[in-house]
Amino acid sequence: YCEVTENPNFGFQHFDHIGGAILAIFQIAAPDGSYDVIHNSIQSEPGVEPALWTFFFLISCLCTFLLLGLFVAVVTGTFKRVREGYGLVFNQEQPEVEEQRSGSVTPTESEADKTHEQHDFVPRTASDNLKSYQAHMPEMNLNSSNEVDTETLIQVKAHTILYSERFKHFISVVILLHGLAMAFDRYGASTTLQNLAYLAHIIANMIFLSELGLRMVAFGGVKEFWKSRYNRLELALVFFAFIGLATGSKLLILLAAVRLYLLMKYFRTLYALLKSAVASTRAITNLVVFIVIVALCFAVAGRYVFQDQMNATTRSNFGSFPIAMLTVFQLLTGDSWSAVVYHAMNSKETIYGQIFAACFIMSWFVFSKLIVTNLFVAVIIENFEVSETIANIKSDGYVANIRKMMQQSYAAQYRLQAEERNQGTMAFQEEERASAMRVEKKRLTYARADKLEGDPLAHGKSRQVNKLVAATAGAVALEADDEDNLKYERVLYYFQPNHPVRVFFIWLGNQFFFDVLIYSAIMVGCIFLVVTPPYEDIPNQEPMIPFNVMSTWNFIFTLIFTVEFATHVMADGLLQTRRAYLKSGWNIVDTLVLFFAWVDETGILAGGSVAKVLRLARALRPLRLMKRNEGMRKVIDALIRTLAPVAYVILFSMFSFVVFALIGMGLFGGKLYRCTTPGAEYPGGKLECSGHHVTEDTGIMLQRVWVPPGHNFDSFVEAGVTLF
Repeated sequence: YCEVTENPNFGFQHFDHIGGAILAIFQIAAPDGSYDVIHNSIQSEPGVEPALWTFFFLISCLCTFLLLGLFVAVVTGTFKRVREGYGLVFNQEQPEVEEQRSGSVTPTESEADKTHEQHDFVPRTASDNLKSYQAHMPEMNLNSSNEVDTETLIQVKAHTILYSERFKHFISVVILLHGLAMAFDRYGASTTLQNLAYLAHIIANMIFLSELGLRMVAFGGVKEFWKSRYNRLELALVFFAFIGLATGSKLLILLAAVRLYLLMKYFRTLYALLKSAVASTRAITNLVVFIVIVALCFAVAGRYVFQDQMNATTRSNFGSFPIAMLTVFQLLTGDSWSAVVYHAMNSKETIYGQIFAACFIMSWFVFSKLIVTNLFVAVIIENFEVSETIANIKSDGYVANIRKMMQQSYAAQYRLQAEERNQGTMAFQEEERASAMRVEKKRLTYARADKLEGDPLAHGKSRQVNKLVAATAGAVALEADDEDNLKYERVLYYFQPNHPVRVFFIWLGNQFFFDVLIYSAIMVGCIFLVVTPPYEDIPNQEPMIPFNVMSTWNFIFTLIFTVEFATHVMADGLLQTRRAYLKSGWNIVDTLVLFFAWVDETGILAGGSVAKVLRLARALRPLRLMKRNEGMRKVIDALIRTLAPVAYVILFSMFSFVVFALIGMGLFGGKLYRCTTPGAEYPGGKLECSGHHVTEDTGIMLQRVWVPPGHNFDSFVEAGVTLF
């Protein structure tokens, strides 16, 4: 029995002709729902599954990674050249403008005023503020009235308090505690908790208001105070907070979560990222305005093209202007863009209308996703310097100090071990030199004896020659000590270089057949990893190779890898030597894989859930093969070196998640509830969601319940998950 059905997505997703094939390939390359295309293709032609996987893999490599990467390179490169061109024109016109505007203002004063007026939203460090304050603070006139002297002294005192370390830490603690109070003030919390949070909001905002007064005194008046954009932002936050406390608006109260960004000043790298983000706000604002204008035009055009033809099939339509703008924004983000394309094509009856609908939606998607999004990337690349981020990571800071303490502790331990090792090394070197001198003395004695049998006059010179040869051999040995100092290091605190066991392992590690054996074991182990079911108790999964055979071979492979581990340790040392095995990250991974393999073989944790978790280490076995390929090792090493900057970017993102989660709690907390059955849609609500509902198709009576959706902003944790 065979049932013939139409192609997926209203019959538009297929490879039957060039138009459908281009649309399907673009859906894979973008990507959006690419697994649907791949799954349907494999189901249609199961006999050529390897060829299909190769085909789709090539599409992903060439279209997704290569072509999209080329879009990024072209857009960012063009953006950089245009900005450089505008900068060149501006620099050529700037001297004339400065001559017209300079007047009687000296260059020093003009530069100082420019620096003073261009405050960031991010407060500068205490040293920068002190320099700026000293440049603009009115000079103390000792001959003036007492009133002027008093005002100046008050200003100096306020400035000293404002930028002192204790006051800075105090404000940071208040910000942190205020953030915790906002996080605990969730929707539906108890009355006691709500009262405590309300009291915390009042106390914190009173402290911030006092800080504003102190800032106004330190800046010398309202005029200088208003020049700082940070001061204006702080004033707005305090103003909105008190309005929110008076009106009960949680949104206005929770806007103060923006202050949590100030806690980044304790981490130099995060603070530099914050400054770069603030510096790029003007360029990003211009780009956002441009996007909004173009999206507005596209939404209006979409209303003329589709009218209400898509309303019956999808909520992503152009039936009204707000919904049209929402659909345009959905296409901008790339979320389910293929569904919008297929619904737009389904709304048209003729083939020409379907082609036009697809081209209309795809044109905005390509423009917004591939060009506008990359313009954002270009702006970020222009304002963020990766080299500066790496330099900040390496510079002194709280994390760097902890890392330095650990390095110093390890270095001290290494020096102690080195002293003990050098004592044994010196004794070993003396023994080696003495042995070499004895051998050389015997050899020379035998050689000279053969020559002196017929020359009695030469017997008197032989002792002097032997002394000269011995001195020369000692000098050569001392020079070799500096070059081959690694030869005399002990491993595992016991094995000297001439120990038979160590000599055997060094010999074994230098053999070609040993490398071939290791490579073969790794590759065969990877094959077993693919064909072996993860657990023996999975029903209806018969292994290609019996479990007892694979268990035997896994044990043999574990023994081989153990011998390889011992070979490297005996040759280079484990931890304390200069070329210690565990000083390489790749070797640490190999050691962990070997450790978990022995845990699995011995059955120490057999039968428990922990054993199943430890078996995940089998997935790391292919990394052993990558370690032995120089090209792949370079790629992985480069990837590992990016982990530290990426970690700081993730930490910066976490700050943003916290801030927007708190603001989202004030904006959407308790407002996303819905009814479990139809009949209580907007403008209906909780009152209409009462009683029971009878389904039309089955006639079953269901109780109506007013529940929140799976993703909401009712608590801090749920808000964070929703944003993620």
